[in-house]
Amino acid sequence: MSEEQIKIGTENLLKAQSFRKDDARERALQAIENLEKRGAKVTFRSVAREANLSVSYLYKYDDIKLRIAQTRNNQGSLPRQLQPKSDSSYNKILVRLKERIVKLEEENKKLKGINEGLAGKVHRIHFLEDQVERQKQIIEDLQTRMKEMQAHVNQAKIISISQGKLITDTVNEEQFNKYILTDDLKTKISELGIKLNDNLIQIINSSTEKQVLNALGVVKERLAVGKVKSKVGLFRSALVENWEPNETEIDIKKSQFHEWYELARAYGIVIGSKEEDGIILVQENSKEWIDYEKFSKKWTLAYLKQAVKDK
Repeated sequence: MSEEQIKIGTENLLKAQSFRKDDARERALQAIENLEKRGAKVTFRSVAREANLSVSYLYKYDDIKLRIAQTRNNQGSLPRQLQPKSDSSYNKILVRLKERIVKLEEENKKLKGINEGLAGKVHRIHFLEDQVERQKQIIEDLQTRMKEMQAHVNQAKIISISQGKLITDTVNEEQFNKYILTDDLKTKISELGIKLNDNLIQIINSSTEKQVLNALGVVKERLAVGKVKSKVGLFRSALVENWEPNETEIDIKKSQFHEWYELARAYGIVIGSKEEDGIILVQENSKEWIDYEKFSKKWTLAYLKQAVKDK
């Protein structure tokens, strides 16, 4: 992805955030107006409920805080309206509200499309950045290993004084690799169904025996708790990132959920969580309980990290 595309994606994200803030302010002001027309008490809680926003979110806007405070004071000093509004007044209000709902639903649909597109681009950027860092690490490891191999080659030169000439017995790279990758290690790798290739062999040879055994332990541990999409990919990641086999798949999923939930709650899209029959559920602002697995596909961890950061 080019810098120009990244720049455009960032600008679109900022526009979407600005649009969301303006929409929240407009909803809050409209909620105050609706409450006043109905003669209902205007408080931060009633405005938040009317506008479908959190109370903490209202405190971010100084003009809204001032408007609520002034309206609340005015209501305290004026007698309550005794005469109910006419049916025609309520009908007009109802028509305006219905039109407003239709308009908001259309705007919300467009905004969701924009957010999903931007979330996908941000996720792709993070993925590419991770891949670049991993490739850099592999290159550095291979360069270090090449220096070590060259040192071994130099040590393998034997000078025969009795023959009065230099006899060089070098060990080529293929022989050296075969020496490092022992039959015992090949057997352990084969037992887990991991197929070796040239790139993987180079990474193994650039790792310590402990790192290789730890990586095999991670694969074995993951296979014990569930399916693994790619044994080779998991083994390579465990080697490059030096993982240790001390977490189960369930522990990893719970850790990922806790990180996601804290970000989602800070962003204001969930207000609770629970577990039923082994399934994790989260509660939206509407108080509806939703499967976390499905909800997290819509609001990804990568998107929430960026959204909370920009908030």
